[in-house]
Amino acid sequence: MVLLSGSMQQKIIQTVFAKVPLSKRNIYKFSLHFIVNTTLLFSSYVHAAPYNYYKI
Repeated sequence: MVLLSGSMQQKIIQTVFAKVPLSKRNIYKFSLHFIVNTTLLFSSYVHAAPYNYYKI
């Protein structure tokens, strides 16, 4: 899995927001950040899992 750099994430978020009406932006912002954070958390866990397993 390829992790996006911070600037890439910002560009994608801005591109998405350009298509979203103002009234719905906060909802989209929250869900988008939730999805991004969950994905990052999950991918880092997956990457760390073998290392943690062998360390025990």
